[in-house]
Amino acid sequence: MDHITLGQPYKRIIDKSGQTTLKVSLYKDGQAGLFDIDDAEVISLTSNKALVTIPKWYFDTTGFLGIFYKDENDNVIEVVNATVVNESIAPIKLPETCIIKGSLSDLMGNGPKDTEITFHVVHIPTRKNSSIITGKPFTTVPDINGNFTIALVKGTTVMCTIPNAGIKNQFKVPEQDTANLIDLLPEISQ
Repeated sequence: MDHITLGQPYKRIIDKSGQTTLKVSLYKDGQAGLFDIDDAEVISLTSNKALVTIPKWYFDTTGFLGIFYKDENDNVIEVVNATVVNESIAPIKLPETCIIKGSLSDLMGNGPKDTEITFHVVHIPTRKNSSIITGKPFTTVPDINGNFTIALVKGTTVMCTIPNAGIKNQFKVPEQDTANLIDLLPEISQ
């Protein structure tokens, strides 16, 4: 799928299959039917290739559209699916996360379902790629078997607090897809 910048002309080289005349039609999401673009500029590069420029005013709103390149008999030569995007608000890819997993048990070997495990970023502000990581703490609790998981941004330094286990330690979230919490904390005696 092609991306067209909002309010910018769109250029594409197409195979015109030896046709001397080339027509361009547009379908915009939310509008009924195709409409012809009579002011598209078509420059023949070779007998089979042409550079087609569609003026910028056809791309005045964001959304999906189809661009139809047709011969003089309205036979479709090529269809391009595209989306018009506003580059100033193009989405930024969120940072990758690592799934931290672990297990807790009470003295009787049961999963302590009311025990909270809290994580928060140590240094604020923290940046990861194009994102700012907030200082909001996140809490998880183990399931009935004492197992828990939480996704944390790779490469951030976090504080882990488990009050009922006497744990308050910081560690750097690994640059891997999964990690076991016990391997990230200082050594705990058995």
